[in-house]
Amino acid sequence: MKGIVYLSGENVKLACAELKGALKALGNPSEVREGIGQVAILDMPAPGISRRMGFCHFDGEILFETGPDPESVISSCRDCMRETGRTSIGFIIKSDSGNSPLTIFKELEEAARASRVPIDHRTPSFKLFAVIAGGRAFIGRVSGETDRKGLLSRRGSRMPFSRPVIMDPRLARVMVNLSGLPPGSRILDPFMGPGGLAIEASHLGISCVGVEIDERIHEGSLRNIAHSASAGTITAIKGDSRNLREHIPGDIDHFDGIVTDPPFGRSASLGNATAEGLLTEVLMEVRPFLRREAPVVLDMPCNMEQDLEGKYSLMESYEHRVHRSLTRHFLVMRAA
Repeated sequence: MKGIVYLSGENVKLACAELKGALKALGNPSEVREGIGQVAILDMPAPGISRRMGFCHFDGEILFETGPDPESVISSCRDCMRETGRTSIGFIIKSDSGNSPLTIFKELEEAARASRVPIDHRTPSFKLFAVIAGGRAFIGRVSGETDRKGLLSRRGSRMPFSRPVIMDPRLARVMVNLSGLPPGSRILDPFMGPGGLAIEASHLGISCVGVEIDERIHEGSLRNIAHSASAGTITAIKGDSRNLREHIPGDIDHFDGIVTDPPFGRSASLGNATAEGLLTEVLMEVRPFLRREAPVVLDMPCNMEQDLEGKYSLMESYEHRVHRSLTRHFLVMRAA
């Protein structure tokens, strides 16, 4: 049986990379066999993978594949409904063609009522999906959906302490997933800022040591962590990451990876350093704490080339346009 993951549409390339990282993090053997726009087809289901992701809508198992015409889609959906018995049912309908999802949705509701199957779109016992993409239709059972409510609750405007350029929690979650690190790992964020990356890592079962040099921002991060992080997962340190050895607790001898959003732009506190120079200095300081092949995920204002003296190698890079004046560049590196 094949699986399906319906990705967010604002950056499908980045969403697909996040999916692969999330599958790796969970040790799931599923592989992406085909991509059709926002639709990723897996060689086997990955139940609930969407709950880990930021750039995703839902995942499920494909029960039928048919033509894109409404008649075929509705007929296959009815076959799915017959398997539900009298349990409640809900629908997710997506289409990249001229077929109206609303029309199919209404016809399925009528079919459910005719079969006396209770309809409950909020908490159904069985949620059915019908996805029409690339001239094909995929019908099956929804296994999980992205926790959009939880992610929205951690947006900057809803946190105790915020900054004008604070990263959206969905993007923060994407960055953590790009690392491919499993629950139980420990990461370092040497430029922690208000704590958004560390907080998203905590919700994925990853502990984080965060270092922030600015006292006011450090105090704000403590408030955000207390408000939104999983308890006991984040160690927040006020200090300069260029002198990391002076700040790291003695019982920590390594990190499984780095996920960080280095300072850049006019509002960043760089002192006399350039963004490139500061990042290079910190990565050189951190290298002894990383095992070989440890992932390093960075968010940069441009795809900069750093002089890293052979200590790190660039594996992947992704652009994401946030708005007209800000494009983020996500770099995935490995410790050499």
